[in-house]
Amino acid sequence: MQLLVKCIYFVYRKMIETKQRVEGLISIIIPCYKAENFLLNILNDVRQQKYDKWELLIVSNGEGQAPQLRIANKFAEDNKNVQVLVLHESGAGNARNKGMEMAIGEWFTFLDADDRIDSDHLQKYMDAVESASIKPDIVIGGFYLEQKRNGGVCMVDIPKYEKKDFVLNCSEMLRASSCNKLYRADFVGAYRFNVLYSMREDAVFNSMLILNTDNILTIPISGYHYILCDVENASSKYHATYEESLMEYNSIQLQMFQRLGVSDETIKEWQEKHFFYDSFGLARNLFKKGSHLSVSQQRGDIKRMIYQNPLHKSCLRWYPWGRQTLLDKMWIVCLRIESSLFVVFVLRIQYWVKNHFFTIFMKLWPLLSK
Repeated sequence: MQLLVKCIYFVYRKMIETKQRVEGLISIIIPCYKAENFLLNILNDVRQQKYDKWELLIVSNGEGQAPQLRIANKFAEDNKNVQVLVLHESGAGNARNKGMEMAIGEWFTFLDADDRIDSDHLQKYMDAVESASIKPDIVIGGFYLEQKRNGGVCMVDIPKYEKKDFVLNCSEMLRASSCNKLYRADFVGAYRFNVLYSMREDAVFNSMLILNTDNILTIPISGYHYILCDVENASSKYHATYEESLMEYNSIQLQMFQRLGVSDETIKEWQEKHFFYDSFGLARNLFKKGSHLSVSQQRGDIKRMIYQNPLHKSCLRWYPWGRQTLLDKMWIVCLRIESSLFVVFVLRIQYWVKNHFFTIFMKLWPLLSK
């Protein structure tokens, strides 16, 4: 059976490698899930691109597709270089994989349906490609981070890094995100997103690609606007495979450090710094919407994932009390006390307040405003 699977994969990879690509064409892939309220904005942004050699693949996936499909199909009728693909399976990784299979461009890029791009977004990438002495495998650009609630905008830019500096110093958001990159299709080949992961699948995908090339080009800022909305998204739900995806991501990072000749001391520092937020993320995941774990299961997972890891103490030396946010201070206390019952108590209160505060406030507001 294993031999049959390997043979099928070998044939599939050869088909991908010999696929005829259209030179200079960018295949734009947009996964859509319940995106009817904002999809048309990003589609119009694509249509207004100054770089006009592109094809667009809109991949509708999951349940309740009819409203967004009406928008996507109407857009495809008006624009001949647009395809609409329908998947009944949910998941952004699944949708992106389908888009990559159908794409014919020399290059491809991903956009999220609830984000926006400037009219020169693609042009900036292609200008960088044209000016490079060697055709890059991946072009990575900075982007604008926007908070929809208060209108705040933060520019997340990238200096011109060599690979080692990029891996060590660039923010994880820039390395992990799939939306701030232009990929050379022949380099990516048959590599795909792991559909078993519903969280951090893009971090694993991009880390594996970065691990396998030195031909990375960075540009300070692209025209991408990553918009933080208040709508329910993947990060607000429980993910059963979150720990596995995080472990694979960290394993790839360690391989990268070893190939780049990073010192053991620097690697240990990186592990300690990352464990603080990794452990917080693992613990919080146990309490998110969709988790049906009992208190004893939550306590057992917290002990295993966090307190049995020796980094849970050494990581605190990088997080002085006075410089941390209220949530970070709460987690510092949890790591110091070393009580899984205390963590369960604190996080249950946090999520109860988060989920019910607005409702309670609205009920009390008429009394408070008198």
